[in-house]
Amino acid sequence: MNKLLKIEFKILRFFLVCSFIVICSLQILLTCDKSWAHNIITIIPGSADFNAPGNELYKVSRFFDADYFLIPVNQTVTWFNSDGSNHQLKISHGSTVLAESKVMKPNESFSYRFDRDGLYNFSSSQFKWMKGNVLVADNLSSKTLEGKKNQVAVNLTWFPEISYKTKIKEPTHFIMAFLENSTNKNKEHVDYNFLIINSSNATVYRQSLHSGWGIEQASVMLNPDEKYKAVVEIDGIVFQPVKPDRVLFELY
Repeated sequence: MNKLLKIEFKILRFFLVCSFIVICSLQILLTCDKSWAHNIITIIPGSADFNAPGNELYKVSRFFDADYFLIPVNQTVTWFNSDGSNHQLKISHGSTVLAESKVMKPNESFSYRFDRDGLYNFSSSQFKWMKGNVLVADNLSSKTLEGKKNQVAVNLTWFPEISYKTKIKEPTHFIMAFLENSTNKNKEHVDYNFLIINSSNATVYRQSLHSGWGIEQASVMLNPDEKYKAVVEIDGIVFQPVKPDRVLFELY
């Protein structure tokens, strides 16, 4: 009897240890992945037709939901085809083509891992107007803040670092990702306001848009002699008004 109890105790102890390891591993995975869970660039509907209704409004950057993307080294970016046409993309560094996707049918995707820093180009093999850049660097600034009213978190990534000690002579690029708190997946169809506020509490930049796929971008020329804050306000989700929610990021 005692021998049987010892065997059962060993089995129970083994089960508890394995359960503890699994739980800890999941916690580590979720913690590490949270800031970079949004690495998806969407090919938006109508991108294959430059003259499609509405495309004349977005000739600069709206064939992808982000055409200047920011990631750290050793991260993977996925391009998802939300268009009704087939697409094929290539990844280049300078004049060297690093990878080319297969033909992506609607709702198919292509992924590429960037293991070195630098500025990379992605472009369509078929449609010359579809192109963008991925900046890969380890000195990106990135923060994730959770809203209190609508269960949506906002990840804000920006480059270069904003500091009154550094004389910035180029725009600061921002990537916003709206994430569901419960799943950490991109939250689609978010109405938002993105504001940059200076040290005098004046709004120096405002962008008010609808985010179809949970990723948005902005590029802003800022004065290096000032300190800034970024505010992201959410006032609509899935085409319905919601209780206004806001998160505030210190940028310096």
